[in-house]
Amino acid sequence: MTDVFPHTVKEMTPDIIRLTFQLPLGIDHAHCYFVRGVSGEWIVVDSAVAYPGTEAVWRSVIAELDAPVGRIFITHYHPDHVGGGGLVHEITGAPVFEGELDFNACLAAWAPPANKRRFSGLLEAHGFDMDVAAGAQASDEILAANVRHHAAPLFVDEGDVVDGWDVIHLPGHAPGHLVLMRDNVMISGDVLLNRITPNISRDLQSGPDPLARYLETLDRIALIAPERTYPGHGSPIENPAERAGEIKLHHDERLAITLSALDAGPRTAYESSYTVFPDDLPPFLRRFAFLETLAHLEYLALKGDIQRIEAPGQPIQYTAE
Repeated sequence: MTDVFPHTVKEMTPDIIRLTFQLPLGIDHAHCYFVRGVSGEWIVVDSAVAYPGTEAVWRSVIAELDAPVGRIFITHYHPDHVGGGGLVHEITGAPVFEGELDFNACLAAWAPPANKRRFSGLLEAHGFDMDVAAGAQASDEILAANVRHHAAPLFVDEGDVVDGWDVIHLPGHAPGHLVLMRDNVMISGDVLLNRITPNISRDLQSGPDPLARYLETLDRIALIAPERTYPGHGSPIENPAERAGEIKLHHDERLAITLSALDAGPRTAYESSYTVFPDDLPPFLRRFAFLETLAHLEYLALKGDIQRIEAPGQPIQYTAE
């Protein structure tokens, strides 16, 4: 018999239920939500990772609901959000809604054999240590074995409505990141987080300037000014516009640190990541640190504040000179 996976269930409001899975990842948990649609049916928002034991949790929680699950909505393709979408579909029979841009990123990240080449060429081009890369890839392969994304979602985008909830596109953390909003409440995935900030990575799915897209998203959240957001990690955010402003200031500070990494002369993004993130990190977290550093370096380079140096046979470097 499979052990039940560690989890908690909490009613946030009569129409929003939070299911939290404990995860053995860099972040130790992920929230999934049941939100009530105008039909009276429930929408599952995000699905964690399909680790052994999670199926029993889903079946138990769904059995206690006062109405069926009519829809499943994926905010973005990262494994702790998309990784159980196929499983929840199998349990409920409900259609899965996801952005087309996000689904393509999901296939590139998690569908074999592409998942073996998630960072093909990118790490080498920026001087990443290949022994560290191999360690990160080993972690990826363990994780990928438990990612069961749905193979045929129904595509939605900005302006669509899912059972009374408005779909909004807020890119940056992921290029196709979508959220749901109704009655001034946002189910926000990883767009905003309390106490920590969403990772902004420049990778093969992100587009050339994910940090610029994310800063635009923060400005848009300030304009939308929802009363509350329910995020994929951590506690609900009671003043999202204020939190968006705080995160913008954080990135201003990180850009200054990133720029300081070039004080001693030209450096690769991998070398610079040790200035921006000096802690001793395991391989998969060092790769996250590198990708976030690269996002900040590319933002500065595209603005013209620093220069990118490319030479045949040499890793790409950045210079402030």
